[in-house]
Amino acid sequence: MLYDLYMYTHDTLGICFWTLMMIPAGAAIVIMGLVHGHNQKKRKKEFEKKLEG
Repeated sequence: MLYDLYMYTHDTLGICFWTLMMIPAGAAIVIMGLVHGHNQKKRKKEFEKKLEG
């Protein structure tokens, strides 16, 4: 079964076997980075408000 998947990716899709597994992993990393950046901006605003008042 794994061999069939390997042959399908190489012969039909023309890409490396590991590419199919890395696409979702890369997307997850990008999403985590965006969420972290958004949360960091919120924390920074709250911290600045505490410093002012």
